[in-house]
Amino acid sequence: MNKILGIDVGGTKIATILVDPERNLKVLGKNRINTEAEKGKAHIIENIFGSVDFILKRCNLTENDLSGIGIALPGPVDNGSGISFECPNLKGWVNVEIKKILQEKYGTFVFIENDARAAAAGEACCGAGKNIRNFLYITISTGIGCGVVIDGKLYRGADGAAGELSHVIFSDGRELYSLASGKALQNLFSIPAEELKDQYNSGNSTAVKAYEHLLHYLSIGIANAVTLFNPGAVIIGGGLSNLGDFLLKPLEKEVKKKAFSVSGENVKFLNAENKNDAGVLGIASLVIDELAK
Repeated sequence: MNKILGIDVGGTKIATILVDPERNLKVLGKNRINTEAEKGKAHIIENIFGSVDFILKRCNLTENDLSGIGIALPGPVDNGSGISFECPNLKGWVNVEIKKILQEKYGTFVFIENDARAAAAGEACCGAGKNIRNFLYITISTGIGCGVVIDGKLYRGADGAAGELSHVIFSDGRELYSLASGKALQNLFSIPAEELKDQYNSGNSTAVKAYEHLLHYLSIGIANAVTLFNPGAVIIGGGLSNLGDFLLKPLEKEVKKKAFSVSGENVKFLNAENKNDAGVLGIASLVIDELAK
């Protein structure tokens, strides 16, 4: 099998990785660029092409050296048709035939997946979920995503939309992503997520309120998911996972209080091991699985 490319498209970044499937997903090259999501669909697609072309050139390869490309995207996708239905943080991105677009450009096999599910696959194959049969992977970044692994396999649901924890609705009609994501912290408190810990520790009253707000809404959303799925573990990834135990330990404590008895008592909370590479490693591993069928 030739090389595999994995692409993870987010609201702020496009991460691309080249791996060797014959050498246990050995990483041969990486690239990370800004998505520039506000510039619209056509520009985002050109940035995806640019990221792929950069890695191929740097590794002295062409598209003929590829066995497949995997692309992970926010929001619901159809694995069969290769259509990305919508991405809330990508301007103008509606019903995009991204599989067809990439196949026509590079002439190779293409597989698409939701970004949180791809990251869950990354943690399952070579991360914190490697030896856990049932777990939730929750990414807290620009938005919020959730990948569900049941009996060692990704659960996609009837229409490829399972795990949309981001859209859990609260009693006032607001959804979780609008309350407890990195974007929400910026919109509601004017605090960048990466500054939350330092501002909290310095005694900034707004940061204290933002932190308490984040814990409150995240713990409710995750406790409901824990109650519903009874996972062995909740694995936290995404940009806010860089806050480490400052977020993880209090979040675990609150979820255990709020979740149904047995589920809450026994669930483990773990930081993602692959951090920024979970999505690209996961989508690359899924391409290999698909090619092996």
